[in-house]
Amino acid sequence: MAVDFDALDLVRTENKARAYNRKIDELAQRNKKLEAQVKTLASLLGEMCVQADEDTPSSSRTEHFRNAMDSAYEYLEKEKLI
Repeated sequence: MAVDFDALDLVRTENKARAYNRKIDELAQRNKKLEAQVKTLASLLGEMCVQADEDTPSSSRTEHFRNAMDSAYEYLEKEKLI
């Protein structure tokens, strides 16, 4: 029985291409999910900052609290999330 090595190579190549495409599709889906999570977290962070900003008088804020709020606002603005 003769073995057609060209046909075997073709099948292996097609199998690798399918596996590669499946992995690309999985990564694309994961990326979409992560993008949605980032938007949700950014929205929640923004809302939390606004609420904390409104509910905490500036005289009662610690330096750490002010720095954390400033960093959060800077991040959200830099990433164009607010």
